[in-house]
Amino acid sequence: MKFILSAPRLLNFTALVSTTLLIIKILYLNNIPEFFNGAEDLGVIFEAILTSIIASYFFYIIVVHLKEFNDKRIIYPLILTWSRIMVGTCTSQLNEISKKTEFSLNLDGITEEVVKSAFRKINPYDIAPLMVDSVKATWIQFLFYNKKRTNNYSSKVLTQMIYIESEFISKIVEIDNCPYFGLIESVSNSGHMNNTDISFMASSFYKYCLLCQELKVLTDNATVKYG
Repeated sequence: MKFILSAPRLLNFTALVSTTLLIIKILYLNNIPEFFNGAEDLGVIFEAILTSIIASYFFYIIVVHLKEFNDKRIIYPLILTWSRIMVGTCTSQLNEISKKTEFSLNLDGITEEVVKSAFRKINPYDIAPLMVDSVKATWIQFLFYNKKRTNNYSSKVLTQMIYIESEFISKIVEIDNCPYFGLIESVSNSGHMNNTDISFMASSFYKYCLLCQELKVLTDNATVKYG
C-alpha cells in the first residue's frame, strides 16, 4: 500500500477513475442499445483511451516508480537520520538554555516572548555546556558550534536531493540559510561585544525554531512513507 500511495496523487486518481469508467462501460454500457448513431464507435474509442491510460499507469508504476521507490527506501533512512539530528540540535540547545535560565523552552510549544525572556538571562561570554579544544566554550561559541553542526547535516541531506521531495528540500534550504545563522556567524566573527545578554538574537532564533518545528513534521510524515 505504501508503494502505491507514494506515487503522485493525480496519477493514482486518474488511474482509479479510468479503471472505474472502463468497468462501468464493459459491464453496463456495452449491454444497452445505442443512444444515437455512431455511439458504438465512440464507445470503442473511449474504451481504447481508458485502456491506454491504465496501461500507461502500470508501465509507470512497474518500470519507473518501482525503481524510484526502492531508491528512496534505501536513501531515506539516512536522510531522515540527518534531518532528526538537525531537529535534535535545535532541541538540545533549547534544553541547555532552559537549564541555564530556568525558563521552559520546548520546541513544540515555543513562543517568541519566552525566548526573549530566556536570552535576557544569558551573558554571551558566560561558560556554556560545551568544550572546544579542551577549553570550556562561551555561549556564543556554543550557539555557533550548533549552527555549524546543523549546516553540516543539511549539506549531507542536500547531496541526496534527487531522491527527496521538493517540500522537504525547501525546508532544509530555509534552515540552512535562515537569518539566525547569518547573525550568529557575524557575532562569532566580530570579536568581543559589549552586550551583557543575547536578547538581540531572540527573534531570529525563535524563527529558526519554527523552521525546525516544520522540518520535524515533514520528517515524521516521510518516516511513515519511507522509514
